[in-house]
Amino acid sequence: MKNTIYFLLTIFTGGLFLPYWLVSISTEINDLDNSVFPNSTKIRKNLPYYYGGAIVTYVICVILAISGKDSSFLFFIPCFIFGLSLTTLYFWSVFKISDKLKGLGAKLPNSVVMAILSVYFVSPLVIQIKLNGLSASKT
Repeated sequence: MKNTIYFLLTIFTGGLFLPYWLVSISTEINDLDNSVFPNSTKIRKNLPYYYGGAIVTYVICVILAISGKDSSFLFFIPCFIFGLSLTTLYFWSVFKISDKLKGLGAKLPNSVVMAILSVYFVSPLVIQIKLNGLSASKT
């Protein structure tokens, strides 16, 4: 139920709750496999700090844009780098989680299909469905 709420919040907020959803999926994998896949409890505790860092970075970008002559350049470059790093982190998380699920025996699409689905925030949903099926078959 909690993952469904995170999924709906991710869709309605344009992806703001996606890190919480991915950490929740990782927590379920840890419960299923009895291993520490990522240290999801530590990541979950630090997520507010990550969000705070993102907000501070964005505010600095806006201040740079307002204060300088070449405001479009000063705003674009840091925001582009920040957005690129968040996008990279998202794709890395999806591929890491899907590889772990494939190792546990779940049948997931290949990496190219997962990359295409990731663009539309569908791959975490596919991962969640496969994880639910895997956890139901293990219990």
